[in-house]
Amino acid sequence: MSNKSALVPYLFEGHRIRVSTDPQGEAWIVVADACAALAESPMAWAMANRRDEEHCLHSEEGPGAGGPTLALIHEATLLRRLLNSDNPSARPMRRWLTHQLLPSLQRRQEGTRELPRPSIEVIRR
Repeated sequence: MSNKSALVPYLFEGHRIRVSTDPQGEAWIVVADACAALAESPMAWAMANRRDEEHCLHSEEGPGAGGPTLALIHEATLLRRLLNSDNPSARPMRRWLTHQLLPSLQRRQEGTRELPRPSIEVIRR
């Protein structure tokens, strides 16, 4: 995941949840934001997530710049945590994630793709 991708805030039940996307279009969610919305400890989430490919660190200034660094969690990891949670806010957040956030990110990504342009050779035929 690029350390220079932008964090975009989205709202879930009055909570600001910052999200970044990687070059493949997959969402990475700020752990502290998701935990605040669920009233859970970020440390508990960090201890439960042991797979390197499912979390990363994000710095607005880039690696080694000394600015604030945020822990991010992959969309699939968040969804799995929500599916296995007995937290009363987990179900509404799961619905928000699957019905609002991810479709919104997909539409946003589709809007930035260039439409295929026919080459001159195809036009001449």
